[in-house]
Amino acid sequence: MRRNGRATCCLFVLCTLPLLAQQARQFGDDNATVIKEVLQAEKALLNTYVTGDVTARERYAADEFVVVDYDGGVTTKQEDIQDIKNGTFIMKGFRMKNEKVAILSADVALLTYEIAYEATDHGTDASSPHSRVAAVYRRQDGTWRCVYTQEAKVKEVQATADSAATGSPKLEPDSFFVEKEKEVWQALEHKDKAAAIRVLADDFVGMYDFGFFNKSEWVEQIDDQYTVDHYAVLEPRVLRPSPTTALLLYTSTCKGTGAWADYCSHTSRISDLWVERNGQWLDLFSQDTTATSSEQGSSLSAQALEKEREIQEAQKQGDWARFADLLSDDLVAIDEDGIRSKKELLEEIRTSDFHLSDYKMEDVRTIPEGNGAIVAYKQTHIGTEHGKPFALHIYTHSNWQRRGDKWVLTMFQDSTAK
Repeated sequence: MRRNGRATCCLFVLCTLPLLAQQARQFGDDNATVIKEVLQAEKALLNTYVTGDVTARERYAADEFVVVDYDGGVTTKQEDIQDIKNGTFIMKGFRMKNEKVAILSADVALLTYEIAYEATDHGTDASSPHSRVAAVYRRQDGTWRCVYTQEAKVKEVQATADSAATGSPKLEPDSFFVEKEKEVWQALEHKDKAAAIRVLADDFVGMYDFGFFNKSEWVEQIDDQYTVDHYAVLEPRVLRPSPTTALLLYTSTCKGTGAWADYCSHTSRISDLWVERNGQWLDLFSQDTTATSSEQGSSLSAQALEKEREIQEAQKQGDWARFADLLSDDLVAIDEDGIRSKKELLEEIRTSDFHLSDYKMEDVRTIPEGNGAIVAYKQTHIGTEHGKPFALHIYTHSNWQRRGDKWVLTMFQDSTAK
């Protein structure tokens, strides 16, 4: 995923791959913990290209790390970090699929996956609509770190992209259509009629519970009938009926005020058909279906439970920046020692020298609550504090709320199990 054309050698890693493949016969690929940690590390490494924050790259890239581009260029860890800091290579977004982790030995794993991404390198387009990636991970001091990554473009897609000069349409990554969909939402949010006119096809049709809208009717309702306060595009999926069409399917939640507030302030299943006309992608057809109350509750509960596991993993990995980002600014934390704010909780963690080595969640129950859900369960924490080992058994409940596109923990209460 880099294109700077460096030509450093990586004979050590390349020569060890046959040996690792031989060792794979001795190990299964069903170690869920290893698979999860390797995938989390890879996604964190990719996100550094998006955010420009090299913290995860310093943590999850081994000192001997090298990345090989599809065009043969090779970049070392320090060169890669410097390029990110300089803004030389910037990724606007990416989408992974078909991730597979093969555990080659107790401390070595091979990750393969497909990826589509939008990026610039030295200010020029460096996107790939479809690449395959192989990454070798080694466990060092209890952390899975990447030592080698190589990318290869899928030839069929490359041929399609190369045909752009002859007039064939460019195959956009899935993230492109998610961003196009957000333009529609932003037109509503900012009451921007001009933006809506630009993004909707002239023969646009919208189908909703209350009837059909054409383009002019859809644009007109922006005036005073409804105001979007915040929205979320969740679980997006893109289908491609043809090179010039894309069907985006997703779950939407929004909150708002105005004449349609009761209708719009709920969870919906949405499908939008995008078409390419004269080099421009336009929204041709949109259909909204209101989710049932049971569907909404189930979806909220599942997402809140996923965030609870994510914050536990952040503690286990010692990723306190990610941990803090999952906390709301108005967090209330309650346990036997008292009530604390977000700032007080983070300060306590910083000074306690706390290290979580493992955790378990049992008897999990979820309860939909407003625009979020409560997750209640018995948790076991194993780790060290100031170098001394501990094992805690706690009954806890966490209140997760979705605010805009983001889930945050607004309150939790812990009680020691007796």
